[in-house]
Amino acid sequence: MVPSLNAPLDGFVVVDFSTGIAGAYCTKLLADGGAEVIKVEAPAGDPLRRWSASGAQIPPEEDGALFSYLACSKHSVVADPDTDVDFVNSLLADADAVVWSRGSTVAEQHAFTPTEIHRVHPHLTVTAITAFGLEGPWQDRPATEFTLQAWSGGIVGLGRGSPDRAPVFVGGQVGDYLAGAYASAATMASRMRGAAELIDLSMLEAQILGLTYYPVTYFEMLGRPWRDARRLTVPGIARAKDGLIDIGCGTAQQWFDLCAMTGHQDWIDEESELSITEQANEKSDELYAWVESQTVDEIRDLATAFRIPNAPVANGANTESLDQFQARGSFVSNPRDGFSQPGPPYRMRPARLRVPQPRPAPAG
Repeated sequence: MVPSLNAPLDGFVVVDFSTGIAGAYCTKLLADGGAEVIKVEAPAGDPLRRWSASGAQIPPEEDGALFSYLACSKHSVVADPDTDVDFVNSLLADADAVVWSRGSTVAEQHAFTPTEIHRVHPHLTVTAITAFGLEGPWQDRPATEFTLQAWSGGIVGLGRGSPDRAPVFVGGQVGDYLAGAYASAATMASRMRGAAELIDLSMLEAQILGLTYYPVTYFEMLGRPWRDARRLTVPGIARAKDGLIDIGCGTAQQWFDLCAMTGHQDWIDEESELSITEQANEKSDELYAWVESQTVDEIRDLATAFRIPNAPVANGANTESLDQFQARGSFVSNPRDGFSQPGPPYRMRPARLRVPQPRPAPAG
C-alpha cells in the first residue's frame, strides 16, 4: 500500500467573506493545508489589494505584495451584494466552512451576516472574526490594532516604551495574525466535531490570551501592580558596530551573566532591592556603549557562550541569508508575482511504511 501524499485538507471547501489580515491569514493557513478557498469580493475589491507598507501607490492592474502573499493560493470571485445573492448562496451550499469579518458590502449584506448564513446553511462551520465578538455591549465599537492591544493590557501592563513618551504597542499587526491563527485552529476543531457551528472569535480576547503576560493580570487582581512605571528593555535591541542585535535579559542569572560578559562584575549585587529591569536601566549608557564597540557576530558568540538570549535583527536585506532559513528553505517564490515570501512554517514528510512482524507462537 502506497501512503497517501494528499494534503490533509484536500476536499475541504472554504468561502472567505473576510477583509483585512486576520481573515486572510486564517484562510491562507487553511489553503496551505490543502483546502480550496473561494474568496468573495465586492466589485470594489478587497482594500488590502491597494495596501503597501511604505504607502506607495499600487498600479491599478497590480496588487500589493501583502495581498498577493495572503491570497495567492485562493480563488477569487466578484459578487454584487444586491444582484448576486443566489450565486453566493450556491457557493455556500457546496462549501464546508465560511470565514467572515466586517468590511465589505458583501459581508454587510443581511443575507450574508454570520447568524443568517448559519441559519440558512446549517451544515457550515461559520467562523466570524470581529474586534469584540458578535454579542455584548462592545460589539459595535470601532477598534484598531493599537486600541485592542491597549484594552488587552499589554501596552501599559507590560510597561512598553520610554517613560517620557506615549506608550507603544507591538508592531506589524501581530494581533491580526494572532486572531487569524486562532480562527484557523477553531475552524479545524469544528471540522473534527462535525461542523455545523457558529464560531464567534473576539480579536480582543485572542490578544489577551497571546499578547498579555499572565503575571500582569495576577498581580493586578492582588492589588500589587506588576510594574509601577514604564521602562525600556535594556539592552533589548541595540546598535552594534555593524548592525542591530537583540539581547535578552529577563532573569537575575541573565543579568549577572550580562555583567560578567561586558566586564562589569562589580555591578553584580545579589542583595539589591531593585528589579533586574531597574538595575539594567541604571547602567544603560555603559551597556549601549559596550554593544556599539563590538560587531554583531562578536556579541552573538559571547552571549551564546554565556547562555544569554540573543539574535540578529533581520531586515529585508539579510533575512533570507540567515543560515537557519536557508537550510529549511523557509522562503519561497510567490507563485503569481514572483517575489520572495515566507513559506509554510512546517514541513510534511510521508509516513514510513512499517511491515508488521509475525508474533512468535506461544510456548507449549
